[in-house]
Amino acid sequence: MSPKRRRHSAPALGSISMTPKVKNRNVVRKYAATDSPSSPVSPQTLRKFLTSEAESCCANFKMMAFYFVSSLCILIASIVVGVLLQGETSDVAPEFSYVGFLPPNYSQPDLEKLKGKVLLNMDEVAASVNFSNFHSNPYPTTLGYDTKIDTSVNCYVEFASAANRSAYSLHSITSDEAAARNESGTFHLTHENHCGVCSSLDDLALYLEKPDMTSPVRKCGMRVLMSRAVSCLQGLGFSEACSYIWFWNTRSTRKSCLGTCLRYITAPNNMYSKGVSHCRPDLCPNTINGEPACHETSWRKSYFRLNPCIACDECRSGGVFKRVAGRTRRASGAPSAIRRDPRLVYPVTHFYG
Repeated sequence: MSPKRRRHSAPALGSISMTPKVKNRNVVRKYAATDSPSSPVSPQTLRKFLTSEAESCCANFKMMAFYFVSSLCILIASIVVGVLLQGETSDVAPEFSYVGFLPPNYSQPDLEKLKGKVLLNMDEVAASVNFSNFHSNPYPTTLGYDTKIDTSVNCYVEFASAANRSAYSLHSITSDEAAARNESGTFHLTHENHCGVCSSLDDLALYLEKPDMTSPVRKCGMRVLMSRAVSCLQGLGFSEACSYIWFWNTRSTRKSCLGTCLRYITAPNNMYSKGVSHCRPDLCPNTINGEPACHETSWRKSYFRLNPCIACDECRSGGVFKRVAGRTRRASGAPSAIRRDPRLVYPVTHFYG
């Protein structure tokens, strides 16, 4: 007789642990709260539990995807609206006859004569405009401030001698003082109002050579680190001291005008009538010597009306920049890609290098 096979009875379902092996502790806790391992678990219960967990995960994923897609759509819509609104930039100003000071054409030899000279008193000049520490932001933290600019003097270059023009110093003096000290022909008017950290002849040569610096300066201002932004500005040709006030100018404009400038990033420098101008007195809380920070031609419908981005910069950042930099294109009689009222351009020429 063959030996009888021993029959093994199958264990009861309830004696087998049906706890699912999952890595997510939250799922384990939730499972333990509904079915403890000591209780019998049916396959139907387990299937129902896992199905509910899967549905919950899918719902969370769909919600995250919804928020992501919504944010993306809002961003795209903002860009599209900005581009569509560029139709506002297509307005054409009426014909204008240029009356007033017209900057002369400077030859390359004229420009080269201004470059590479040694400025002897930059520390003194920087201290006079409270900008001895280039790393300290000269802009107030809030808007609605008045900037004081000394309009009783102009900035003059003094060379060591009529024959030796390799070095020079800068002086904020009146025209009478300059005439009295100019017996040897060493004093030359370089720009209107007091001297500042951009009054050097190297910075003048850059302004005369490159009428449009808006886009290059804006690109440098997009650098996150101060050192990189300043290095970029110096690479354009600005002196070290001037590079720092340009850096702080871009930071001020980015803080106050970022949305406006993104919207009008491709707009021309001047817009005859379209767009809200932050130069309007009711929208511009800053003043210069108690007067509006922007000339009325910057915001009124005119041939010289600024686009909203440049107008915002003019209002929010222009006053402090003028005080610290000293030299601007208008004050230096320099050509500019931004159309300005000829009455605002100081009549000075630069053939003294």
